[in-house]
Amino acid sequence: ETAIDTRSSRFGATYTIVYGTEGVGKTTAMGYLLKNRKASVWVRIDECSSIEQVLANLIKAVTGREGKISMNELLIALRKVQKEPSKEITPDQEINSKITMPLIVFEIGTDSVQSDVVQCVRSVAKDLLSYAECIIILSEINAALYFGKDGARERFILIDEPTKEEARKMFE
Repeated sequence: ETAIDTRSSRFGATYTIVYGTEGVGKTTAMGYLLKNRKASVWVRIDECSSIEQVLANLIKAVTGREGKISMNELLIALRKVQKEPSKEITPDQEINSKITMPLIVFEIGTDSVQSDVVQCVRSVAKDLLSYAECIIILSEINAALYFGKDGARERFILIDEPTKEEARKMFE
């Protein structure tokens, strides 16, 4: 649980990339860890070819509607997800331990793990770092190779195959 605490401030903000072999349980593990997290939005990316499409998926997940909205309207909608009064969010806003930033989980589907899709999601996550915590779940382990260019902002979590002992405990 500590590994996914991506609490950030304007400087030194990070987003988290969760990766592992297909079927190992990345989505299940993140779903379990986040099930009690009130201020979270889960965005599945199955097809996209532009940053605008990633934003459209995010807008639909946050607001429940399709169409274009301004970045400020998106940030206000994220505040509503966060259960705080609608007010403009600015990068200079003090983030303290009493405020839980909204969490956005981008899950990139197996058929969508291509460089352009991953880079679009990465770009949106990077743009939102001052306003939300971001986790990117990669359905294919090799997609992690598209990252690593921005070591100051990227954190990696490998969800590995269970050991023999861990597997035995699961079935007891």
